[in-house]
Amino acid sequence: MSPSLWIKNYQKNYDKKQVLIDDLVTDSKVILLIGENGCGKTTVLKSLSLLLCFEGEASVGTSWMYMSDAFKPPAHFTVNQYLNHVCALSNTANYEQMRSLITYFDMEKHKHIPIKNLSKGMHQKVNIIQTLCESKDVYLMDEPLDGLDAKNREKFIEYLKKSTGIFVCATHNPSHYERLSPEKIYL
Repeated sequence: MSPSLWIKNYQKNYDKKQVLIDDLVTDSKVILLIGENGCGKTTVLKSLSLLLCFEGEASVGTSWMYMSDAFKPPAHFTVNQYLNHVCALSNTANYEQMRSLITYFDMEKHKHIPIKNLSKGMHQKVNIIQTLCESKDVYLMDEPLDGLDAKNREKFIEYLKKSTGIFVCATHNPSHYERLSPEKIYL
């Protein structure tokens, strides 16, 4: 079986900065990109999702989904309208999975509220749900715990533990993921 994620001689230059990853070959379920603000975590995720060009080689398997930390859905949509719209636009989204995630992340009572009226944590839960309702092998997630309270951070970690997917997560707080024994890449 070939590795699910590999990177060889990754290099990306931007804003007088250089991001380097020599070699990474892993079958780990959770891979963390760790570093201070501006060190290149988002750049690596965007590169792996083919949104940015880079030097070197990389493979994230046959299917992947990128979750941006800059979530800006149409404000006039309700949670339910937005998530149904996302599923309708995708050929890999799973409506049943979406409904299950709405329940799992305690969004049932909020699904008819306009997104513009939600808190930052609720916005983040919608962002996570829209990402995870896609059936992919690899999920590239930029700061997925940002804005979540302790209860929902724990729910997200528990979801990762039970999931069959591979998760590459940019984070400032690797301690939240420790019980998953993640592979760590320090940038």
